[in-house]
Amino acid sequence: MYSATANKSGRMQYHKVNPGISKERISRTEFIEVFNTSTILAIRPLQEKSSPVFQLEFFI
Repeated sequence: MYSATANKSGRMQYHKVNPGISKERISRTEFIEVFNTSTILAIRPLQEKSSPVFQLEFFI
């Protein structure tokens, strides 16, 4: 799973997550490359009521 989430200051952070095993921070470039070249099984938007920042997780 890969995730793009905003931190408290509004800056985006990108992670590669192996649920229950690890959570590794990755670059924006790596996140975009994986998003554009992988077969995506599911996308889950993360809704933050007080923030206009778009956040998501996707599963490959």
